[in-house]
Amino acid sequence: MLFRYTARTKRGEVQNGTVEAATHEAALDVLHRNNLTVVSLEKEESSQFLSSLSRLFERVKTKDIVIFSRQLATLFDASVPLVESLRTISIQVESAYFKSVLNALADDVDGGTSFSQALTKYPKAFSQFYVSMVESGEVSGKLQESLEYLANHEEKEYALMQKVRGALIYPIAVICVFILIAVLMMVFVMPNLTGVLKDLGAELPISTKILIAVSEWMATWWFAVPLGMLGIFLGGRWYVRTPDGKALSDTLMLKLPILGDMFTKIYIARIAENLSTLIKGGLPIIKALEVTGRVVGNSVFAELVRKSMEEVKAGNTISSVFQKEPRVPLMVGAMISVGERSGKVDSILASLARFYSREVDNMVANLTTLIEPIIIVVLGGAVAGLVSSILLPIYSVVSNVQ
Repeated sequence: MLFRYTARTKRGEVQNGTVEAATHEAALDVLHRNNLTVVSLEKEESSQFLSSLSRLFERVKTKDIVIFSRQLATLFDASVPLVESLRTISIQVESAYFKSVLNALADDVDGGTSFSQALTKYPKAFSQFYVSMVESGEVSGKLQESLEYLANHEEKEYALMQKVRGALIYPIAVICVFILIAVLMMVFVMPNLTGVLKDLGAELPISTKILIAVSEWMATWWFAVPLGMLGIFLGGRWYVRTPDGKALSDTLMLKLPILGDMFTKIYIARIAENLSTLIKGGLPIIKALEVTGRVVGNSVFAELVRKSMEEVKAGNTISSVFQKEPRVPLMVGAMISVGERSGKVDSILASLARFYSREVDNMVANLTTLIEPIIIVVLGGAVAGLVSSILLPIYSVVSNVQ
């Protein structure tokens, strides 16, 4: 939010301006730290449209949360007070929004609000999992340990997702470039060849006729292509955010060839890692399952965790649900069952998380190795089909003339 202020400097000079901060108290703190005596401070009124537009950019990168978590755990371990730790970290943060959030958190904690309660005000930055871990540390008196668990957890999650994204970026980029080149050929190159192909007088293959028809349509309605792609993208994005769309996309994701198996292992690793971290942090098993279900990121596995929570409430075990789920490998249910009988569920879950994280690492490495030749073959076939549709009629006429 933007605040307009009037203040006096140490020399008594009047200074007017604006300051960006998450709250009124955070804005006051920024001005005080700049050695200004505030005379008036009011929220800058803006149009509803501009206000909504600015909120779209109020996001915190996952990398910023990872770095913040590790820095906070380190400072807290060094016995630096929480408020001072938050202010120290805020100085180093580049994001203006995240900087204002950290300053607001420091103000809230300094004013007597618990750290976990202050975090709940910023759901865009801190997940329910994050808040629950901090709350557990505060209740049990082991906040330093909870912050250490959080820092390790956030780093593992970030590293895992970066590897998966890295494996998918290359094929997506290559496919996008190919589509762009194909569109440019249809709009600018094919119209020049269409007349030549029609003048040959020979019967054109069906593939050539389709190519000419597509080219003529795109030459006239070329603007419909980017508009259509944008419409499909925005429509798909909207639909995926609806409950039905989310359920459908999550189910289809798990059924994809090769990738479906990889995503399944990612979600198993995430469930095991989150549950293990929450249980080690002191949360009751039912609360840990509830939080894990919210942050797992896939509605299919979220429902699996919800069923587990209901079974635990009824006096049954988590493993009884996992053993019945066909998407989950038998080893998962068996190991959780061993952990429940031995009273070491958190350790067993941590072992499962490590195992499936390594499995995902191996799959990503293999996928990265295989994806290049696969793309070359697929794109080579597409280019061959495109070229043959143009050259075959010409070759046929030349052969007949000879």
